[in-house]
Amino acid sequence: MALHADRDPQFQRLALELMQPLVETREVNPEQFAYLWDRTHTPQRFGTQGGCHGTAWAPEEIEDPAQVESRRAAMGMRPLSEYVAIASEMLCKARQ
Repeated sequence: MALHADRDPQFQRLALELMQPLVETREVNPEQFAYLWDRTHTPQRFGTQGGCHGTAWAPEEIEDPAQVESRRAAMGMRPLSEYVAIASEMLCKARQ
């Protein structure tokens, strides 16, 4: 619910703050935490937010891009290149 509450960024930040200590114990899905983090921060850390550029999806600005793969791996996320390929296929090519 918090992920899509873009009209209430204060609620999103509160949810993120409450989720953070629960990520370590896996009481909260780390990938969902990463999505919410990216949704509420610029630059993002995990590369989950972006948009279509023609038939290819590309992430918005990423903090320290050289470390994005290690951050994604720590959250149990697939490599960014795989995520980009899937997002391109599902979101961008379907629009053409």
